Amino acid sequence: MKKQVTETETPRENGGPPEQASKHIASRTEEAYINSLLERHFDPGTIVLPWEYRGDYEHLRVECVMQLKPQGKLEKMLVERIVVGIWRLSRCY
Repeated sequence: MKKQVTETETPRENGGPPEQASKHIASRTEEAYINSLLERHFDPGTIVLPWEYRGDYEHLRVECVMQLKPQGKLEKMLVERIVVGIWRLSRCY
C-alpha cells in the first residue's frame, strides 16, 4: 500500500528523506520573483555598449531608484526611462 504524501512532504527521490514542500515552493517562488524583477528592467545589453562598463549603468540605476523611490508601475517605468536617458546623454560629454 502506498503512503499518501502530505502537503508538507514531497515524494522521496533516490531513497532519500522527504523534503519540506514549503521550502521547495518558497525557493521556486523566490526564483520567480527575482526573474520577474530582472524582466521588468530594460535589458542593459541593448543600452550598455560593448566598451562601456555595465556596473556603472547598474550603479546609476540603483542610485536613481534610491533617490526617486518610485511607487507603482508607472513611476518605476519613468525612473527606468530617466536612467536610460541619463546614461545615453552621458556619452555626449
